[in-house]
Amino acid sequence: MRSMNYFQALTLVKRYNKLDSCQEMQLKREDYCQEMQLKREDYCQEMQLKRDDYCQEMHLKKVDSSQEMQLKREDSSQKMQLKRENYS
Repeated sequence: MRSMNYFQALTLVKRYNKLDSCQEMQLKREDYCQEMQLKREDYCQEMQLKRDDYCQEMHLKKVDSSQEMQLKREDSSQKMQLKRENYS
């Protein structure tokens, strides 16, 4: 095995440090990407829940409106029936 001088050893250390730095940056990028992916998924789920809530609310309003219109029709029919009976 041959012996290294100081400058060769320093060059190897710098090379390893550079590799470590690149690996560290790669891990940071991967962590960041994973974090952003989770945030996107959370946001999408939140928006889906809001859409579902909105759709359900609109459906209930539609049902309420339909029931209200039905009651008004029945009330109007009863009033007309009473008027007919009063005129007869």
